[in-house]
Amino acid sequence: MQNLTALLEKFPSLKVLCVGDAMLDTFIYGKVERISPEAPVPVFKKTREVSMLGGVGNVAANIAALGAKVSAVARVGRDADGEKITCLMKSGGISARLAARDGVPTTAKTRIVSANTHILRIDDEEIAPPSPEELAEAKRAVSEEIADADIAVLSDYGKGFVSGELAAFVVEKAAERGIKVVVDPKGDDFSKYRGADIVKPNLKEFEAVSGAKVDPDSEGFAERIAEGAKKIFSKARIGGLVVTLGEHGMFYAKAPDARGAVCARTKRRKVYDVSGAGDTSISAMALCLAAGSTVEEAMEAANIAAGIAVTKLGTATVSMREMEAELSRTARPASEKIATAEELGRIAERLRADGLRVGFTNGCFDLLHRGHLYSLEQARRECDFLVVGVNSDDSVRRLKGAGRPVQDELTRASVLAALSCVDAVCVFGGDTALELVKTLRPDVIAKEGYELDKWPEAQFVISAGGKAVRIKRLENFSTSEIIAKMGREKK
Repeated sequence: MQNLTALLEKFPSLKVLCVGDAMLDTFIYGKVERISPEAPVPVFKKTREVSMLGGVGNVAANIAALGAKVSAVARVGRDADGEKITCLMKSGGISARLAARDGVPTTAKTRIVSANTHILRIDDEEIAPPSPEELAEAKRAVSEEIADADIAVLSDYGKGFVSGELAAFVVEKAAERGIKVVVDPKGDDFSKYRGADIVKPNLKEFEAVSGAKVDPDSEGFAERIAEGAKKIFSKARIGGLVVTLGEHGMFYAKAPDARGAVCARTKRRKVYDVSGAGDTSISAMALCLAAGSTVEEAMEAANIAAGIAVTKLGTATVSMREMEAELSRTARPASEKIATAEELGRIAERLRADGLRVGFTNGCFDLLHRGHLYSLEQARRECDFLVVGVNSDDSVRRLKGAGRPVQDELTRASVLAALSCVDAVCVFGGDTALELVKTLRPDVIAKEGYELDKWPEAQFVISAGGKAVRIKRLENFSTSEIIAKMGREKK
């Protein structure tokens, strides 16, 4: 996380060129309280209306909100919606290079929202390739704006403006400057983006282009997605794929053989609206890459940004301040993670109110080893916030004998708290963690090897509507074996 903080500090010195389909997103909020007497349809009572940038405009708005300079090359119609987009870009600090075209309306999406739920979307659009005049104007704008850009983003929504010729021109000009091109794609042929460094489809788009069927919850999904990526690489000469997997995060496969594929998981959040989350993630990713990050670091930042965006209503932007605050929370000192049972009970209650899952596991953790890490990482994947219970020194002595623990309870708790997969630690004095579990009331409890009839903590969690998970053990790793080995070596 420290490296991501350093990357954020570079954003104000960067400039991004965005090329793509401009849209106007309008949200009409209100209530549905009755059914119409004229027909069996709901009566929607409008309370407010908000218009904001969509498509490439939302990408540019997110980049501006993250502190960087940004220019946008796009098309609008000669209509009121086109004028709104022009005004919104200007007020958002975006350098707009907008080609206006007669006879083709500005792409506009109007969403009707009741009680934080979309009940209807109305689209006004006409898919049309750029005219020769538009293409010439767009190329001229790209040539001028890319001259001092640090990265280029192609935001293709399939509305026609991002033709194969325009995409190839952006890639060519970026190559001349030695800067990367990141693409949010559309359609079933990624060869259109030949030469781009990263193409970022969602899972549905990836499946349509690759022919692969991928379930992120299934075993071996990484192998299947890598095989699908290789099929795409064989047809499209692109540098790599970042496949967005919703709540499961992102998957990166590098051309040509998808070796070393990486899955970056996201933190589960209460979702209010997914509109524009993809725009937010590609904005953060592009800025990190421009700042010199690895693709893995850029994915981590993109996950954080998209996670913030989905907690907001409408096509929302995410600011640098919000990113900094999120990083600060995630990277808090280990000492702040150690808490009492009562404190954690209150924290767990607030987290559940926000729709997050609290998980729990426990143990002595006398000498932290690879087997412990393997178990803790499995437990963390089952929840949004993992609490680890640690047996007190007296409890360990009763369970393990007079020669244990090797390390005192504060040391053991502090080492656990320093792990990124652990969100909170609590020392408990009983022979079991049942009283702590009753206070915490976790949604998920996870532990190695216990049968349910010999696992009272799990019985309590299940009786309260939660879930018990048996963690797989990593064999040949145990604290007792390590201590025995140390004793033999002393002799």
